[in-house]
Amino acid sequence: MTYALSIVDLTISFGEFTVLDKVTVNFSPGERHAILGPNGAGKTTLFNLITGDLKPTSGTIEFYGNDVTNTSTHKRIRLGMRRTYQSSLLFKDLTVRDNIFAAVRGIKAGRMKVLPLSKDHSDVIDTEKLIGRVHLKDVADKKVVDLSHGQQRQLEIGMAMAGEPKFILLDEPAAGLSPKERDDLVRLLEGLPSEIGFVIIEHDLDIALKVVEQVTVMSNGKIIASESPQEIVKNPQVQAIYMGTHDHKGNMHA
Repeated sequence: MTYALSIVDLTISFGEFTVLDKVTVNFSPGERHAILGPNGAGKTTLFNLITGDLKPTSGTIEFYGNDVTNTSTHKRIRLGMRRTYQSSLLFKDLTVRDNIFAAVRGIKAGRMKVLPLSKDHSDVIDTEKLIGRVHLKDVADKKVVDLSHGQQRQLEIGMAMAGEPKFILLDEPAAGLSPKERDDLVRLLEGLPSEIGFVIIEHDLDIALKVVEQVTVMSNGKIIASESPQEIVKNPQVQAIYMGTHDHKGNMHA
């Protein structure tokens, strides 16, 4: 079987400090997967390795059968990998439409120059489709700086969907959202095309469990469990993490 994303024995160390320790996890095409764990567990570091923002000390990363362990972030994007970040990378002084249009144009090789285009141009059509898909038609002409935090998160996901991605990594998309915005985010993620898989890092257990079919829990740079949402909530080690029952050595107890 060819996995969408296959991570084997992934390790990264800084001096004598090991941040990730032989992490192995696989994601199937179209799979919706959550990575949970406390601060410092290694979740964002794992994302940084997957996207090429960091290079591993050892281990391998394959994306749809391609070894991307040491390839550039740019090449991974070309292969269909996308990511959103904890901190917004939006163009704050541009409109929603401008941001998504820039993503649509920028994802295409040799198409970085933006020129006036007719309404029936494929890039314009794709832009409007993405605006609708992330439920931002009513604010398409608003500048990003005037959007709510939740709308900015929706926009980030819309930009990540430019160019027909195969897999999206979502880094804490619900952080700082109001209850209504969280509900909107859940609806958006549930409505993504079935062929697009995603991995979500999330502290909000309820949100993560609503939108995924598999959950991996990390602690101290290691995977401690990878199960269905129904199984993960019953796992004693996972319960220990979320109840904060750790001993002085960092071991977890039920």
